Amino acid sequence: MSDEYQPSGSACGGIPVIATSLGCALLLGVVWFVYVKDQPASLGDGVHTVEQRVANLDKLHVRENKMATEYGWVDKDKGIVRLPISRAVELTIEDLKSAK
Repeated sequence: MSDEYQPSGSACGGIPVIATSLGCALLLGVVWFVYVKDQPASLGDGVHTVEQRVANLDKLHVRENKMATEYGWVDKDKGIVRLPISRAVELTIEDLKSAK
């Protein structure tokens, strides 16, 4: 008889490795589902410099000022117009006075 020990298989079998890999994949999937999925998408506006951001902000201010001070159509088919803020305030005051 021989006193030598001969293992029948390796100490790290294939099933524990596969189970560990699947567990890690499942954990990563849960982390992605909980945290990454609900993150807002990047704007992708292509603005990289301060000068570009300032120029975009200036354009926005011009457009907002135009919308606040000039007449325009919101929906021409339905007959909905945009009034300057000052005129809208005047009409609102008139309506409130006549309601008394």
